Amino acid sequence: MFTSAADFTIAASSPAAVTVGQSASSTITITAVNGFLGVVTLTDTAPAGLVCGAITPSSVTGSGTATVSCSATVSGTYKLPVTGTSGSLTHSATATFTFNGAQDFTIAASPTTVNVNAGVSGTSTITVSSLNGFTGTVTLATSVSPISGLTCTLSTTAVSSSGTSVLSCSGTTGVYTVMVTGTNGALSHTATVTFNVSPSTGAPVLLTFQGFDLDDFDNGVGQLQVSVNGHLVVDIPSGINHLTGSGDYAPYDNVWVSFGPFDITSFVVQGQNTVLFKDPQTSDHFGLVKNVTIVQGNFVLLHVERARGVFPEFSFSYTFSNPPLMIKDFTASNSSTTDLRIVTFTATYTGGTAPFKCNFSFGDGESASVAGSNGTCSVTHEYDNSGTFRASVAVRGASTSDIQRAQLTITVAGDPSANTSLSTATVALATNS
Repeated sequence: MFTSAADFTIAASSPAAVTVGQSASSTITITAVNGFLGVVTLTDTAPAGLVCGAITPSSVTGSGTATVSCSATVSGTYKLPVTGTSGSLTHSATATFTFNGAQDFTIAASPTTVNVNAGVSGTSTITVSSLNGFTGTVTLATSVSPISGLTCTLSTTAVSSSGTSVLSCSGTTGVYTVMVTGTNGALSHTATVTFNVSPSTGAPVLLTFQGFDLDDFDNGVGQLQVSVNGHLVVDIPSGINHLTGSGDYAPYDNVWVSFGPFDITSFVVQGQNTVLFKDPQTSDHFGLVKNVTIVQGNFVLLHVERARGVFPEFSFSYTFSNPPLMIKDFTASNSSTTDLRIVTFTATYTGGTAPFKCNFSFGDGESASVAGSNGTCSVTHEYDNSGTFRASVAVRGASTSDIQRAQLTITVAGDPSANTSLSTATVALATNS
């Protein structure tokens, strides 16, 4: 009768993933086959990056188990071959070790730019997120630059491994950078929020415009409806003139009529707003709208002169920012000690709706465009010739209303080593039209 030879099998467990810096253990199991009673010597070959201790015990008689513990300083997955040898018998198994990155956290702000009027609170949500199983408590603190003019508070200064806190700030007119720092032991991360604080007028927000041939009404509904952020402001001609039924309103027939001012203060929000002009009817109407203007006190939030048609198949809208985009300053300065013809132009601005783009014209036929960030955009230019140049910048945001311009005079001396003299900037504000 044939009898199978005595032998053994070997298996190695793969431990659960751990964090870099921690250790994990694999169990090596030797199982006797056909009455095997020999001594199995265990060895391993650790790959680069995996640090393992001695297999304990280093040998097993017959059936039994041993363990090996390993750690790593770099996250990743590592394969550890383990070999069992008994005389001429050799078998191998592989244990897989997985190490995740070190426990940490992230901190982020949304939004990163807040536009508010003076004395009005603006907010940004600070979010703490766990990395690689981090479970600690993050302590939050704020710092403001410049240090005076803006007061900030946090809804909570202690956030769990994954949680939020609301940053609220209010103050006087200016551009402020608020840094929120989160710490846990030696771990520290920051998020930055820019607060653009514009003057507060306390005046109502008023809408005016002109319309041509807006005379039709059907079943008590006019041929032009104007809304701000989805709120109906006026229905022309029926709503504004309390008309019922259907017909033509003779005073508006084939003539330009000025409408407003309409108080839209309660409909306007901080940030970007939308004013929509549409014909809600299905009948064959056609009208024109021009000189759309929205003001708050002395601030022009929107001004579009051009006439646009509106009919049942075509509506149009404009966007405007509150607070409005304003250029605070436009300056130029030398930026090189070896060639004083090199000048850095910097524009600072408040309000408006991101993203921003600044288009610089240097007055010598050359220009450059750069993205704005944190209320500032800057570019360097080298003048090749002496003379007097009119430099300008146009700052544009995401809203229809978001365009402002400023200019200044640059005088370049004839001698390249002479100082480049710079005049005081003359700021010219303008809205899109």
